Amino acid sequence: MDPMYRCCAGLEVHKETVAACVRRVDSAGRVAREVRTFGTMTGELLKLSDWLMAEGVEAAAMESTGVFWKPIGNILEGSLPLILVMSRFPTDQHLASWAAMCPGNRESAGKRQSGRTNHGNRWLRATLAQAAWAASHSKKTYLSAQYRRLAGRRGKKRAIIALGHTMLVMMYHMLRDGQDYQELGHDYLDKLQPHRLTRYLVKRLESLGHEVILRSLDQAA
Repeated sequence: MDPMYRCCAGLEVHKETVAACVRRVDSAGRVAREVRTFGTMTGELLKLSDWLMAEGVEAAAMESTGVFWKPIGNILEGSLPLILVMSRFPTDQHLASWAAMCPGNRESAGKRQSGRTNHGNRWLRATLAQAAWAASHSKKTYLSAQYRRLAGRRGKKRAIIALGHTMLVMMYHMLRDGQDYQELGHDYLDKLQPHRLTRYLVKRLESLGHEVILRSLDQAA
């Protein structure tokens, strides 16, 4: 099996230092490693970024303590994909907020403001959007059913973001808890909330009845 990244890096972030290990796999499968330590001031972090770029690093995984990873993330995320260890996010919503894969439904004094999402991590956001689009076209799955429900009410673009959010939450718990993916099925939501399905079907029947009456009136005229 070919490696996903032939050159990647691991970053151990502390208050005053960042230890970086670059790992490279050549065409023969041989592995080479190099470790360097940098400071956490802006000049040192820029040196770290330049070194990673010069080494041809394709992605970096970062484990940190507290909030010390944020300045490094701000400098590096525009240059290469960053993978943060799940334990650094207390909840799945912290991860979703960082990735900007949840609607920015903010309210002030009872008045709803912009529903746009934040910019977030563009690499992760783009990947999740592509994965959500593929999942929306799957057959008889929970994710495709969720997409159809949301697209009808919110539009396709918002439905894709919502679906990406769902997938990110799933991945968070799978990685954190070491669980396998369990397919719930396309009718899971109907079984979970049968009263909603009943209301929808009643409204649909009423709408169809109204259309039939109007059509009959048009024909009679």
